[in-house]
Order: sequence, then structure tokens, then C-alpha cells
Amino acid sequence: MKILIFSALAQNTGSAVRAGFIAESLKKAGVEVDFVKPFPQSLPFKIDFLITLPWYFLRMIFSSARIVFAVKSYPNVGLPLFLKKLLGTKIIIDTDDLSFSYSEGIWSLLSKFSQELFLPLVDLHTYHHPNLLTYLTCDLKIPQQKTYQLKQGVDLEIFSKKPSIASLGRLKKKLGLEEKKVLIFVGHFDVACDLEGIFRAMPQVFQKEPQARLLLIGDGERKKEFQKLAKKLGISEKIIWTGLVPKEKVVDFVSLSDICLVYYQDRKANYFRTSLKLREYLALGKKVVCNDIGELKDFRKYTYQTSSRLSDFAKMTIKVLSGFNDKREIKGRTFVRRNYSWEKIGRDLAKKLRTYFARK
Repeated sequence: MKILIFSALAQNTGSAVRAGFIAESLKKAGVEVDFVKPFPQSLPFKIDFLITLPWYFLRMIFSSARIVFAVKSYPNVGLPLFLKKLLGTKIIIDTDDLSFSYSEGIWSLLSKFSQELFLPLVDLHTYHHPNLLTYLTCDLKIPQQKTYQLKQGVDLEIFSKKPSIASLGRLKKKLGLEEKKVLIFVGHFDVACDLEGIFRAMPQVFQKEPQARLLLIGDGERKKEFQKLAKKLGISEKIIWTGLVPKEKVVDFVSLSDICLVYYQDRKANYFRTSLKLREYLALGKKVVCNDIGELKDFRKYTYQTSSRLSDFAKMTIKVLSGFNDKREIKGRTFVRRNYSWEKIGRDLAKKLRTYFARK
């Protein structure tokens, strides 16, 4: 069983990260995998789709893979998938959120149409959130037997080993964080990023904890927008932007933090998401302050959770920075390592594919 795996979106997106983890976990499960490296970064007006379309056509045409697996079904993978389907190849598409719900008007309609157009040709649909199953089976009328829950996992080879105290000390010195209390946010600064809520809670936090600093790991097309907001809120001097960091190095930055932050706005899209970063934070046993929207509520036993009111979010952040700790993150570490290991998820997926396509 050979599988060709694509991400419709660029390397600096969560979808591409998920595609990479799927590929690696299947390889570890003994599956022959050819992972097509995504485009380096998203471009305005989806120009990266036009660039990748001919390349993806060529990769699919000259591939001997029996199965093609794509994360998201945008036309840059959807059109080549259609051709491979005609040639007898089995098709899997992973729906990892409701992309069209991040925009409004004509852009939302175009996004929705461009993805749903190719979904009827799919042999197996994967998803991570239960609400996505409802979308697939109720909204799109896809038979439930053609779906499979592919959880959002954590690479425990990376996110179970903390760096040494000495190396953390050197990193803190390099970042100018000695004697500081460190808050951290890791993410892609794109349309799905809810960094604004965190920013608006920070003036209250910094007023109470003047030695606190917010460390931001990542990059994206909205970075300048967020930098302007930080300046407007008067918190720019309290923020450190690192830019993109290799995934194997992210653990170093997360490990030096006192608190990891996750915040979801109360909007439709966030009821169809699962948080990779939340799982990674907890896998390291880190304290996580988050609100209670969507899937985040499922982690209430393991996080310092608040309502979505920014004042409540700020108060909880201050409380935990001040020393409040009932060790719930230790239970969270056990929970995540037991239930969300990509290695186990990959083994289960490989077993599913072998049995599912053996009947086809």
C-alpha cells in the first residue's frame, strides 16, 4: 500500500503541519508514503494555488501510489485528484475545519464551493472534530461508513522531552527574558488566528505583572496587523516576536514559559477546530490558560479555564502568574500522552486503510 500525501495549503499553515504528521505517523506504521512538500508560504489572493496546481498535477500523474490523501480539497489538489480518480486511484480527503466560515460574503461562498465541489468523488473522508462529522454526513449527505475520525495528535518524540536547564538559561538570556515571567503563544498568524483576544487582555495583565513578557512564536500574513494592534494597545515593548521556528525547536521556547495561552473567539469556525498547540503544551506538562469555546471546554479538567470575557481571561492569567497552581497540568500531560500520540493515531489509521481498501 503506497500513499501519496498532499496539503492544499502552504507550509506556514496548520493544515500543512497536520499533513506532515499524518505522513510521518503512517511511515512509522510501516506504510510506504510519499509526502509532497507544500509551498513555502501562503500568498495573497491564493496565488500559491496557481503555482502549485501544475506541480501537483505532475506529482500525481507520475506517481504509482494506489491511494492519494489530501488535507483540504481546494482546486490545486482537487483537480489533480479528479484525474487520478478517473485512472482508478483511491482518494482520501481530510476536512480539518470549515475554512469558508473564516470569511464572509462572496469569498466565503467561493471557498465553500471550491472545496465541496470535489468531495463527492472521495472514497474516504477523514475529520478530527465531531462537528465536522455532522457537517459531512448531514450537510453534504456523505454516508457515515465513508468517514473516519482522524484525531489531532502530538509528536511525542518531540513534545515529551524537555531541554536542559542550562540550555533554557541560554535561550532566556538570548531573548532578554532573564528574571521575567514568560507568557507564550505559538501559531500561524492567519485568518484563523485569534491573537486579538489575547492582546486585548494583556494591558490588564502587564499592569499587575510588569515583569511579564509575551513571547510569540510563528509568522503569517496578519503579523503586521497584530503588530499595529499591539502598538495601539501600548503593549509592543512587552512582546517578543521570534518569527518561524523549526518544529523540533518549538519545544525549547514552550519549555521556558510560565504560562501558555490559548484563546478562541466565539465564532462558528471555532466550534469545528481542534487545537494542536493545546495538546503540545499539555504534553510538556505546561500550565495553560484558555477560554471555554468549542473543543477547549473538553480540556477544562487540565487547563486554567475561564469564560470568554477578556477580563476573566486576564484575571486568570494574573492569578496563575502570581503562583496559583493545583497541578492540573500534570493530569493533562498524562491525558494527552495517553490519547493523542501521533504514533498510535498513525497505527490505527494504517489498520483502517488496509481493511477499508481491501474491500474495494
